[in-house]
Amino acid sequence: MLRIKGIDGLRAIAIICVLTQHQFLSYFSYLFGSADNSLGGIGVSIFFVISGFLITAILIKARDNDSPRALNFLQFYLRRFMRIFPLYYTLIFVGVVLGWQWFRSIAEWHVLYATNIYICVSNQWIGYAGHFWSLAVEEQFYLIWPAVVFFAPRQMLLNAILWSIFIGIISTPLIQVVFLATDLQTYVLPFCHFDALGLGALVAYYYILAPTQLSRAMPGRAAFLSMLSASALLYYGLNYVHYTPLGDFVNVRMFNVITALSIMYCVLEPNNSAIIVALEFWPVRNIGRISYGVYLIHNIVPLLYHGTRFDIQNRHSLLGFAVYLATTFAVAAASWRFFERPILGFKPAIDRLIANLAAQSATGRRATSAPRGDLGR
Repeated sequence: MLRIKGIDGLRAIAIICVLTQHQFLSYFSYLFGSADNSLGGIGVSIFFVISGFLITAILIKARDNDSPRALNFLQFYLRRFMRIFPLYYTLIFVGVVLGWQWFRSIAEWHVLYATNIYICVSNQWIGYAGHFWSLAVEEQFYLIWPAVVFFAPRQMLLNAILWSIFIGIISTPLIQVVFLATDLQTYVLPFCHFDALGLGALVAYYYILAPTQLSRAMPGRAAFLSMLSASALLYYGLNYVHYTPLGDFVNVRMFNVITALSIMYCVLEPNNSAIIVALEFWPVRNIGRISYGVYLIHNIVPLLYHGTRFDIQNRHSLLGFAVYLATTFAVAAASWRFFERPILGFKPAIDRLIANLAAQSATGRRATSAPRGDLGR
């Protein structure tokens, strides 16, 4: 799938939200109070919507080619493996070897992409490795989603997407009422985020299969900016100043809709529009490009400075925050340049391998379907 302008900019906004809560507000909690607001959650939800869009668009395009379904599955998971697994498992390996807190003690949960299940069962955050929960949610969703996209008829696929959105909306209150689950336990469960992933999938469905309808549904800029302003005011009033679970629930889902609308602008607006130009501004675009590394690394940066003047236990300062932030971006940029991007360079080889296997499969089908009298010629 070709790069869509503006998507990296949306990723940058998402990671900035996460960093603001996890590094800035948490680091200076003695000045700003508790960081139990949903700004980081909004950032994670933006990632979910983007991921739902990109992955579903890839899957819908793959289902319409002539390759056998097994090869489509193989190609999807191999490409997914190359993007997600290497850095993730490298970080876990380093954490286990160095004995970092919440790495060695529950390594098997991280390895199985079940960090969110551990958090749910134990009903507690796990500090430096807690952010792995969102990666687990995505991988659990994508264990079943390719099968839904590949095998569901077109109309049934739209229904499946709408059902996923509905399940995501009702899961949190339903699970809390029926099972008396806490806010934390429901927050890390995959079902409670199906609406974010499903919204992205819904945009992908119309983008690939009904672009004219998608264009008609796109709101004007004035309406979009009004929704964005209302969500920001609601966030500040209900989530930041006076945090409430209901305010969190409503506000995160408002930002999910805004993210979906933003993706619509990315795929429908001309490249020289103000929105695309802003999202493609090179510092913003580059932050988005390395956002996966930033997300994985940012929570463990304090561990790198254990025993130094910048130890997390010491009095915090603007210099300390700057060191943490600079380290996060430097390590993530180095990871992208020297580790992630070289691995992604093998994706064309995977595509060629799948294409060759598909061609061999097609040749075999033609041979077996030939008339019996022609086989001996």
